Amino acid sequence: MKRLAFILLLLAIPLFAQYKMPPKEIADVADAPPPPITTVSLDGKWILLQQYPSLLTIEDLARPELKLAGLRFDPERHDQSRALYATALTLVRVADGETRAVSGLPASARIRYTSWSPDVAHLAAALSTANGVELWAVDLATARAHRLSSPPLNLTLPRRPFEWTPDGRAL
Repeated sequence: MKRLAFILLLLAIPLFAQYKMPPKEIADVADAPPPPITTVSLDGKWILLQQYPSLLTIEDLARPELKLAGLRFDPERHDQSRALYATALTLVRVADGETRAVSGLPASARIRYTSWSPDVAHLAAALSTANGVELWAVDLATARAHRLSSPPLNLTLPRRPFEWTPDGRAL
């Protein structure tokens, strides 16, 4: 008798465990993108807005990863796994509020470790791609990005993989 009751209980669980979508208003709040992360330039004349997704994608979570000493990394791309990344960059001039979206970035950009040049003429960033991690620069005068290197940069460790020279002319 106890066995029959247990089997019936197991069969009834799926009837009660059905997922129900919340009302649209609540789902919209839960799925809303977070506010951008802001960074002010060294001279205080520019603000960088970095837009992050609300959640990592299934593709991000499904990538192969290795775990070593508390680090999780993608051995094929030499990139951190499960780390948040920006998907778009926008420059705002403090003096007049002019806003410029950074152009020239790949459509599926995964941007991390942005860094202002010491002369505030450029911005550098590491971009994760399907082939690995690339070094990119943004010219503030035109708000246009361009690739400086093909892979590989190594983002296995959670630290910036590049530094500006003191004069800001090279990385």
